Amino acid sequence: MSLNEYKVGILSGAVGTEREGQIAMQQSFGRVTDEIARSFSKCYLSLPIGPDDGTKEYVLQSGNIALIPQPYYKNTFQGVKYALNIIKAGKKLLDSSDVLFVRGTMPYLPFIYLYGNYKGKPIVQWMSADLLTML
Repeated sequence: MSLNEYKVGILSGAVGTEREGQIAMQQSFGRVTDEIARSFSKCYLSLPIGPDDGTKEYVLQSGNIALIPQPYYKNTFQGVKYALNIIKAGKKLLDSSDVLFVRGTMPYLPFIYLYGNYKGKPIVQWMSADLLTML
């Protein structure tokens, strides 16, 4: 089976917005999302959907992306109160896809990893950070 016959799930805590029926997000992760989606038959994307504050400059271009929205939260601390909703989104992604791509860290990821292991689904973890800020 070639890669473009598989379905991918993408899980992120990066906030996106819906604009005129399209998904808009921060440009660098939006471009990565589009490139991943183009390589698979279907892409299920789950991220918090917030208000359109004008900072989400990139509108996703791939026509094979289905949104599984998470509740809006600005940071990991706020996201803790939505942990169950986000775990359910991760479960839905794993049930719908053949592989899961996770951007960043979240305090509830161990539950998603356990379920992915139980389902026999590979999970790719992408750690991204501003290294200067971390120092």
